[in-house]
Amino acid sequence: MSRRILVIDASPTTRIILKVKLAAARYDVVTAEGLPEARRSARGAPPRLILVSVGEDERQAAALVSRIAEDPVLGGTGIVAVCDAHPDGTPLVPARALLAAGAVEALTRPFDDAFLMARIRSLLRRSGADEELELRDGTSRALGLAESAAPVIERPGRVSILTDDLNDGESLRANLAAHLSDRLSVGPPEGAIDEAGGAAEDEEEDVDVYLLDLTGADGRAALLERVPDLRARSRGGQTALVVAVDRGDPAAAALALDLGADDVVRGLADPAETALRLRTLVRAKQSRDRLRESVKAGLRRSVTDELTGLWNRHYAMPHMARTAERAAATGRDFAILLVDLDRFKSVNDTYGHAAGDTVLAETAGRLRANLRLSDMVARVGGEEFLVVMPDTGLYDARRAAERLCAIAASNPIELPGGGAITVTMSIGLAMGGRHDAHALAAGAKVDGALEASRLMAAADRALYGAKNGGRDRVSVALGDAA
Repeated sequence: MSRRILVIDASPTTRIILKVKLAAARYDVVTAEGLPEARRSARGAPPRLILVSVGEDERQAAALVSRIAEDPVLGGTGIVAVCDAHPDGTPLVPARALLAAGAVEALTRPFDDAFLMARIRSLLRRSGADEELELRDGTSRALGLAESAAPVIERPGRVSILTDDLNDGESLRANLAAHLSDRLSVGPPEGAIDEAGGAAEDEEEDVDVYLLDLTGADGRAALLERVPDLRARSRGGQTALVVAVDRGDPAAAALALDLGADDVVRGLADPAETALRLRTLVRAKQSRDRLRESVKAGLRRSVTDELTGLWNRHYAMPHMARTAERAAATGRDFAILLVDLDRFKSVNDTYGHAAGDTVLAETAGRLRANLRLSDMVARVGGEEFLVVMPDTGLYDARRAAERLCAIAASNPIELPGGGAITVTMSIGLAMGGRHDAHALAAGAKVDGALEASRLMAAADRALYGAKNGGRDRVSVALGDAA
């Protein structure tokens, strides 16, 4: 994932301070004094997140955020608006005004550094997941498999308030109802976890956002006990999660984000702000649901491998082409792994085709379980698999490939008729994107299909080298092995 952050601030001192803090956390930081300079910077290297300082006037601050959100160059990037505080600690510009204008977060200086870093991490995680989902949807449309986009009819979302004090929960529900048209319910956290782990398929009962109220609780203990379980079991992790903590406990807010919360509310004194955060997550969740259903409906029947459930070559090659085009446009690396099972023919000859099918299906499961959600895994031949790893450098790609080889070699596969066999794998690795001189020669626009074919050929040559080198190993395409 890209780690580029654009800082916009009129003060040179503030720009330097933020750059030092973010660079220490290994972010790629660029700074700009104002919008013209920010646009020039973003054209050369699009940022994943924008931190912008706003002034003291509420109307002007909101207008600045709106201009960035609607800008043809900067728009579409998450905006974190930063303002100063009154002597009593309240923000000069209310967070609700900045959120309504298009910011994804509003922070008040001086802010807690741990919370700032946790919030950036959570926003980048969400941005990366959304981008990958959009990429997959775009791939299906490029293949002509998606239906024409139907008009979006917004439906009321469902927000479930989770609290140990149901009376306080009902008061909060009444306060939020004045600002939200979504359906609101109140219940204990344990009930929500039980419901999330169930098998209910009634879409009308699907929860879009959980609001977990931990104000007044022992923040760290309550977070560690409830957030991971709720996050992991809430509709396969698709339900958004907002955690409310005490305003004076930035450490609890940071921990909630790092444990998987999509957003935090520091105190519940401003129902309008809380409602804005909830509604934003409801819309985002519903949008992701629509994209996810589009991908499933358009692709599963025609571009998946029936035996393994993986994507097949018809999906994998266009996806790799789009990944190459995106990498060239954004200046990011990506890697491909061509995986081949060693001596697979002897498995079929010795144990029968049912055993061979079991080996293929188990290998597919291991690949999916030991790679990132953003990595695309496909079966592209009889015993050959392809992995496309976006936003990945050579070092990380090689480590992932070596890990896959080690897992195959150390975990025998149980056969349907009894017994078990060990089937090793050989892997050819090739790099695309910034790492690849062919992709960036003279800044030329990349032909995605041509680049995908070239990289497959390079990975195939590397795979041949792995086989000749004794099998059960990783070989890197020549030119990538620096």
